Amino acid sequence: MESTRKILIVDDDPEIVMLLQIGLERHGYEIISASSGDEGVETAREQKPDLILMDIMMPGINGLEACQIIKNEHELRFVPVIFITARGSMPEKIEGLSLGDDYLIKPFNIHEVIARVRSMIRIKELTEKLEIATRAAAIGAAAVTVNHKINNPLAALKLQIGIIKQKLSPEDFARIEPNLQSITAAAETIQHITQKLSSLSENPDFISYKEYLDGVQMVDVDQAELDSGKR
Repeated sequence: MESTRKILIVDDDPEIVMLLQIGLERHGYEIISASSGDEGVETAREQKPDLILMDIMMPGINGLEACQIIKNEHELRFVPVIFITARGSMPEKIEGLSLGDDYLIKPFNIHEVIARVRSMIRIKELTEKLEIATRAAAIGAAAVTVNHKINNPLAALKLQIGIIKQKLSPEDFARIEPNLQSITAAAETIQHITQKLSSLSENPDFISYKEYLDGVQMVDVDQAELDSGKR
């Protein structure tokens, strides 16, 4: 039995959906389905499947158009799309493979479908691991730079705060103590963030991101800290 993976079947023929569902469920896959390209796109957005089996000729937007939309979604860009269609000419195959990840002709052999599904899911998992490793390496390089360029000035700043405390009279110190405490707290916050970035580069599984600006993401240091604390 396969470890549970979610597969979305997008086809307007209920008999095809049933045939694929029976064959795949026997191998432990979780199956969800949609009967049109539009519904397939919405279901993919909501359910985040591990793989999509997509017909091409369907009501509304066709499978090729649905695939393009899905591949342009940031969270779905690595989800493999295998076309399963009656369109079998060479130009049609080339068009399908230029948009999706694999192409099967109806009538199909269910054992071949399962083999292709396994292969595509393995590729997806390796691609995701590679992206995580690449991001971790980038964060690691940034963390080293930050530690070198920021921690040294921070240490000097905290040292100067200590010297100021020693040189001030009790009356003068009492007047500016809240300001010094604010500066010290800000310096410690910056130091904590740099330390957390260094830690994340060594533990990429904890890295998570959040939207900073439209189309721009930032490392969610606070969430990563919560996630690491759960383990």
